[in-house]
Amino acid sequence: MDSDEDMKIIVATRAGFCSGVKRAVDMVYEVLSKGKDVYMLGELIHNRRVVDSFQRLGVQIVKEIPKDAPGAFLVTRSHGISPEIIDKAKKYKLHLVDTTCPFVKRVQELAKFILSNGYELVLVGDRGHAEIEAVLSRLPQSSLVSVISTSSNLEEFLPSTKRVGIVSQTTQSLEFFSQVVGKISRYVQEMLVYNTICEETLSRQKEVEELSQEVDVVIVIGGRNSANTNRLYRIAKKHCLRTIFIERKEELSKEDFKREDTILLVSGASTPYEFVEEIRELLLSWDRG
Repeated sequence: MDSDEDMKIIVATRAGFCSGVKRAVDMVYEVLSKGKDVYMLGELIHNRRVVDSFQRLGVQIVKEIPKDAPGAFLVTRSHGISPEIIDKAKKYKLHLVDTTCPFVKRVQELAKFILSNGYELVLVGDRGHAEIEAVLSRLPQSSLVSVISTSSNLEEFLPSTKRVGIVSQTTQSLEFFSQVVGKISRYVQEMLVYNTICEETLSRQKEVEELSQEVDVVIVIGGRNSANTNRLYRIAKKHCLRTIFIERKEELSKEDFKREDTILLVSGASTPYEFVEEIRELLLSWDRG
C-alpha cells in the first residue's frame, strides 16, 4: 500500500445472519443448554465455520438418524425436512428440533396449495439444493412438477397444461424469477405467481447491486456452498471486477489492496457479523501499517 490516502471500508447494512438463520442457531444453543446429547442431521446452515463451532460444543453431525439414542435431540436443517425424517425421529424416540425457516415453510405450503387446486407446479430454484429437495419430498409422487434452475432449463421448458403455478426458492435472484414468469406467461391461460424470495434476500441483493457500482473492491464473505452467497458474488462481479469471495480472512492478501481503495464488505445470510468484523479489522490493520 503506497498511497497517503486512507482506505475506506463500507459494511453492507444487511451483513450478518438473516433472521431465519439466527433463529436456527439460537435453537441449537437452547437445546445445548439442556445437557442432553445433541445430534445434527447434516449441516444446519451453509457455513462450515459455524457448524464446526457447534461440534466443538459437543454437537454430533450425522448423515443418518441415530437409532440407539432415545431421548436425545435431533436438530434438522434450516432448509426444510421431509416427512420421512419426522416419522423416523418419532420411531426412535428422539426430540425433533425442526429449525426450518418460516419463509421456507411458506414455499412448501404454497407448492401444495398450487397442486391441490389443479395447477401444474414450477419451482424456480437450484435443483438438488436442500430447500428444493425438502419441498419436493412433501408433494405427491404423481404431481406435475418442474424445477427450473438455469437459463437452459427455462429455454427447454414447455408447460404441459394451460394452468401453471410458480413459486421460488427463498434465496433465488429476482431477475431470474422474473425471467421465468415472463417466459411461461406466453404459453398459459392462467397463472398463480407467488414471489417467495424472502425480503431479506431481496434487500441484500439490491444493496449489493447498488453499492458494488460505487467501490473499488467487493469482498463477499460466506460459505462456498451457500446459494445466496454465490448470488451476491455474481451480482457484485457484474459491476466490480475486483470482487473476492472468501470464507476466512486467511484467504486475503495485503498485496491485493491499495490504501486509496474503497472496499465493500458483504456477507451471505449464514455468515455471522463477527466474521465480517474480522475482515474489517484486518483491512484496518493493513491500512495503519
